[in-house]
Amino acid sequence: MEVKNVEYFHIHRIGQHTPLWTVGSRINWVQKRNNLFYDHYNQNGLFYNDGTAALPFRQALDRFFAGSLEYQNTEAIKLLRAAQQVTKSQSMYIREEIFEEVRTNYFPHLPCRKTCIWVCSKEALEFWWGALDFENKKILKLNLTGSLYVADQRHLMADTFRHDDHRANAFQYWTGSDQIDLKDQEVLFEGIIDVTEEYPTLDIALNA
Repeated sequence: MEVKNVEYFHIHRIGQHTPLWTVGSRINWVQKRNNLFYDHYNQNGLFYNDGTAALPFRQALDRFFAGSLEYQNTEAIKLLRAAQQVTKSQSMYIREEIFEEVRTNYFPHLPCRKTCIWVCSKEALEFWWGALDFENKKILKLNLTGSLYVADQRHLMADTFRHDDHRANAFQYWTGSDQIDLKDQEVLFEGIIDVTEEYPTLDIALNA
């Protein structure tokens, strides 16, 4: 939906384009540039370093299985933990690609997850503050004018599902619902952003 001068909040990772995200800034978020989530995948590969070399994960697994029993015993737990994170990361990327495929083909009028910024209502701040597990973060109060979409974040399951299962979840996500609990609302935005307030902690933001 199109909105004008509505108030939302954004949880910002400190250190990423921080000079842009300061009180008094006006940000033109309509230029269709990739957001930080997609920039991460464009700029970073997934590697495993066993102390002798940093290898892409398939090569690292080949080295592991070709290695000695001593090497395997030394690396097994560390490699499995790293592989757990890689599986999570790649599952999220596949999900995002399929969600964008569905949006482009069937819901092109809605904001794109590749280029949007994520915002939330004040009532949902506590949920998203806890759900976003990066350490250095702050809360910004924003005034928004542009295109806003409220979705149900429960459809964002990411695992090694069939691609058709991801597509089914994507259709549920992009068709929306009028009965979403506040803590389950994921809000996408593209448009003009005015940063009006900054809060270093959740308590300060909730009590402002």
